[in-house]
Amino acid sequence: MYRRSKNILTRPEWSINRALYKSMGYSDFDLDRPMIGIANSWNRVVPGHYNLNQVSEYVKQGIFQAGGTPVEFGVIAACDGIAQGHKGNHYVLPSRDLIANDIETMIEAHRLDGMVLLGSCDKIVPGMLMAAARLDVPSIMVVGGPMEGGCMFDGRSADGTSLTEGLGMLKSGKIDEATYRMLEDKAAPTCGSCSFLGTANTMCCLAEAIGLSLPGSGTIPATFADRFRTAQESGRRIVKMIEQEVNARQILNLLSLENAVRVNSAIGGSTNVALHIPAIAREAGLEVDLDLFETWCRTTPHLAKMNPAASPNVPDFHDAGGIPAVMKQILPLLNQNVLTVSGKTVAENVAGAPDPDGRIIRPLKNPWSREGGLSILRGNLAPNTAVTKPAAIQPEMHVFTGKARCFDSEEDANQAILDGRIIEGDVVVIRYEGPRGGAGYAGDV
Repeated sequence: MYRRSKNILTRPEWSINRALYKSMGYSDFDLDRPMIGIANSWNRVVPGHYNLNQVSEYVKQGIFQAGGTPVEFGVIAACDGIAQGHKGNHYVLPSRDLIANDIETMIEAHRLDGMVLLGSCDKIVPGMLMAAARLDVPSIMVVGGPMEGGCMFDGRSADGTSLTEGLGMLKSGKIDEATYRMLEDKAAPTCGSCSFLGTANTMCCLAEAIGLSLPGSGTIPATFADRFRTAQESGRRIVKMIEQEVNARQILNLLSLENAVRVNSAIGGSTNVALHIPAIAREAGLEVDLDLFETWCRTTPHLAKMNPAASPNVPDFHDAGGIPAVMKQILPLLNQNVLTVSGKTVAENVAGAPDPDGRIIRPLKNPWSREGGLSILRGNLAPNTAVTKPAAIQPEMHVFTGKARCFDSEEDANQAILDGRIIEGDVVVIRYEGPRGGAGYAGDV
């Protein structure tokens, strides 16, 4: 077993390093075992990260059980929801690269043998996957899990986006102030990444689809005890990966990235995947351009429907079988024999997954749509491509004609809507947004 940390912890030349660890209470017993970094993005700003300190304790248990020594450090995390719609949103997408840089700095500066990545939300999970691809050390992703759905509102379980819808309803007189305040109190009843299939839960699902998270773990709700058991098992698995010298790029490669894009298409995941998958690929020395992205999407049917495309939330999707159930259905389209952090192949991981329930997950022969949930567009408005999500667009809206109302910022467009200046039939066009412009809503679903 190759151990990077051993090279800087061998006596007598490196006794100074041992002394520095010992100043914090580490023992000779600890320092003679694999030293495993835990990149923990816990904070009390991001709901999806609020439980990560508890999750981390179970990861540590698993590492200790399997014969390793956990070395935990902090990583920044910004909340797309709180940062949206104001100047703070300029900082969210760049945080992804800062996260990758921070993790690289900590792992390389201290020559740690492997790492467990703890995150849950929009830019944190892709930033951590970028770090795994860049560093190519044994790596495993452990996510915090989705939030439970909130109170019933407008015919479905509420979530953070319900407040946006509710504000418009309040302004137009469809609901009163008391109802809106009740919604504020009950739309987000637990910690966890927002309960709908936005970028946060999409990227947690795709970490699993790539093979860097244990099968079934991407959608376990944040409040479930199974979240802790999975974290503990992940701690044991990272030690085994170090012993077997299984590095990240043996799992994260072009074949597994294709699997991830196809899974995203099958579940109707976030458009932001078109930003994150190419970035993750680039860190591994690969290229996934949008033409290739479109090819994979067009040839993968849409099988799982959930909020914002339908009323069920991600915890409901988990109950229906989650990612393993979807991957089992599209297995003929996937690279079945790629390795995963479980030590098994994709085909082996999903062999025992449940059959489709028909309400959320449909079989391959009877999909919600023959083409995938994401599409890359080209045209006079977007000659260099645009990304859309047919899975969340009503079929009657696929062809639409209306008056274009153009704005130069998201804030101006929002104000026009609140002022009642947008009427039914208008098409809202917001210019100068996106990664090179104003940042837009970086948590785009």
